[in-house]
Amino acid sequence: MANTSYSLGQTLLKIDNVCLEYDGRPVLKNVNGEVRDIIVPGRVQGQVVGFLGPSGCGKTSLFRIIAGLNQPTSGRVSVNGFDRPVRAGEVGVVSQSYPLFEHRTVFGNLILGAKQKEKDSPVARDKVMALLNEFGLEDKFNLYPSQLSGGQRQRCAIIQQILCSEHFLLMDEPFSGLDPVRQERAIHIVNSFLESGAFCILVEHTRKIAGFSYHDKKEVFLTSGDDGIARFSDNSNC
Repeated sequence: MANTSYSLGQTLLKIDNVCLEYDGRPVLKNVNGEVRDIIVPGRVQGQVVGFLGPSGCGKTSLFRIIAGLNQPTSGRVSVNGFDRPVRAGEVGVVSQSYPLFEHRTVFGNLILGAKQKEKDSPVARDKVMALLNEFGLEDKFNLYPSQLSGGQRQRCAIIQQILCSEHFLLMDEPFSGLDPVRQERAIHIVNSFLESGAFCILVEHTRKIAGFSYHDKKEVFLTSGDDGIARFSDNSNC
C-alpha cells in the first residue's frame, strides 16, 4: 500500500499459537498470525490473504480450524474481533468437496443461502439469478447437483457462500476444477464481492492470489520442515 495513507482497524482473524496432532503425530505447530482491517480514508475495499504451500503441508487442516469445523489440539482461532474461538457457520466456506443438498435443485440450494442475508423473497431470488448468470449457470437453475459437472458444482458452491457470507469468505483451492476462462471469471466475481469491504482467505498451492489485482493482498507461506510439522514461514501481521 505504498503512497497510501491508511490505518488498522479491528482484528479480522487471529491465529493464536495453534497446534494440531493426529494420533500423537504433530501436524501444525505454533502457528500464529493476525489479519487486521485496513482502513483507507474515502475508500471501501476488501482484502485477500493467500495461505500458500505444497500439498500435504497442513493447509486444509488449518483451513478447517479457521472455519470452526475442527478444534486444534491447543491454541485457538478467533474472527471478527470476538474474544472466543471461532464457531462453525461464522465464515463462508468453499471447500474442495463442494457440498450441496442433493435433494434440492441448484436454485433450491442457493436460495437457502440468499435468505440468510435477505429475508425479502423476491430480492433473494433476484440475487440468486444474477449470480447464476454471472457464473454462466443460468440454464442450470432447475437441475439437481447430481446432474452437474464437477466444475459446475464448484461454481454453485462459490455462489452459495457469496450469498450467505456477510463479509468473510474462506476458500480451499476454489478454482482448481475450473478451466482458465472460468477461473478468470470466478476471480472477477469474487473481486466484486470484495468491493463491499469483505475479507477473503484463499488456500492454494499455487499463486492464484495474483489474480486479485484490485485489493490489498498478503501471501503467507505454510511450510513443512524436516520434522514434517507445518509452520508459517512469515509470522508477521498481515
